[in-house]
Amino acid sequence: MVFSSLIDIFPLVSLLHILLFISNIPSAFSDDPLYYVCSNDSNYTSNSPYKANLNLLLSNLSLHTSPTPASPTPPKASPGSSLHGMATCRGDITSTTCPECLNTSVHTIAKLCPRQKSAAIWFSECLLRYSNQNFFSIVDTSFKLYIQNDAQVPEPKRFSVLLGNLMDELATYAAFNSTRMFAFRAVDFTSSVKLYGLTQCTRDLSQRDCYSCLQRVIKNITSVGKQKVKGLSRSCVVGYEFSENLSPDTEGDAPAAPPSSSIPPVSSVPPKGTSTTGKSKTKAIAIVIPSVVGALLIFVICLCLWRWRARRVKSTLTITDDGDEPEEWRATVVIDLVTLKHATDNFSDESKLGQGGFGSVYKRVSFHCSGYMAPEYAIHGHFSTKSDVFSYGVLVLEIVTGRLNNSFKGSGRAANLLSYVWHNWNEKKALDLKDQSLGDEFQAVEVMRCIHVGLLCVQEDPALRPRMASVVLMLSNFTMSLPKPSTPAFLVQGYATSESETQ
Repeated sequence: MVFSSLIDIFPLVSLLHILLFISNIPSAFSDDPLYYVCSNDSNYTSNSPYKANLNLLLSNLSLHTSPTPASPTPPKASPGSSLHGMATCRGDITSTTCPECLNTSVHTIAKLCPRQKSAAIWFSECLLRYSNQNFFSIVDTSFKLYIQNDAQVPEPKRFSVLLGNLMDELATYAAFNSTRMFAFRAVDFTSSVKLYGLTQCTRDLSQRDCYSCLQRVIKNITSVGKQKVKGLSRSCVVGYEFSENLSPDTEGDAPAAPPSSSIPPVSSVPPKGTSTTGKSKTKAIAIVIPSVVGALLIFVICLCLWRWRARRVKSTLTITDDGDEPEEWRATVVIDLVTLKHATDNFSDESKLGQGGFGSVYKRVSFHCSGYMAPEYAIHGHFSTKSDVFSYGVLVLEIVTGRLNNSFKGSGRAANLLSYVWHNWNEKKALDLKDQSLGDEFQAVEVMRCIHVGLLCVQEDPALRPRMASVVLMLSNFTMSLPKPSTPAFLVQGYATSESETQ
């Protein structure tokens, strides 16, 4: 029999859904939760061992009022059933408010889910969850979008960019820089209106799982276009809302400035030697970059391809003795039949453009930029901002290593540049990948940082790739800890001919 409880009150574990950013929170809570879930797949009876265990667990959770992290020894449970529970409070509320919210949660969930073995309930300041299945360290992929103000946001395009940057910074901070896995920040939308954002994970999650959970909810919450929205998951919470700047003596429902106990804004404390002017520049870049990165990315890719093709043309032309124009190609481009069939869908009628004097003309799939295409786009045609992030990551790795992904000739186990960099990174040999033309004129920490960020951008799972705002933050703040990159897309374990073997 297993009886376990994870109780991380106050600055601890968390998950509360959230965004009632009010400094004077009332001591009495409404019996109406934001959201609750009662599982219908398993029930218990009034006199069962499970009921006795549940009473002990809920009592233990509601009475634990310590403002510091704790996992006290659970009371002795009745035999016959396993039970797992978690109580979490928002990272910025007081140790007085937290137990009041949890006590309300215990009484409310008993009424709403009187016989279910698994249940979860969200209030603005706390979350209570229990189950007969062990859920610790397991990311819950389901979530509920809770719209508290369905008014449309002003200036949707500017709002989308600002909210995306804000949420991505908060997700990065909560997952990798906060011991409480909690982050809260406000930014100016206009001179009189602020945009508040909040992210939080339960402390049983790993940093990577926390970031993945937050990104999944952020992806959905940022497209709603309403003025006050929360995304409630059992593993993480995301929320934002608009509010006018209110003077201290003005009454209203607007969120107040975060209390002193809350997590500081992302990059609010610059590293030693960094002035506040530098910090302001970093924030300005983080706001401007995402809006132009798409155009710049396309321009850089086209420029690289043009220069590469120009070098190929130059190297394959024969020059006459008298200095005249090149007279012939050294080699003729030959495309094998298998490639042609694949590019034209086996010469299907759908791919046929017309009939000319030299035969049928077919449209084809272009492979010139395939080395920069994200797998979800190249294979399934799904495109998003994370697809651009993938292309950017490939460019970063190409620049640092001085090699092209499309024409890569690796060594041994790697058949493309991404696989080659990945293998060397895992073997602690990433610094050996630097472009040899750099000689000794380079900073090792900068090379390693660029390779690290590049590998994060080319991860196979789009949800794990950072947004461009985070990339800017990662490259401009070397004191910021970065997550460990996961497997890159198009990872190939097979054999590739080395450069020395082809000469």
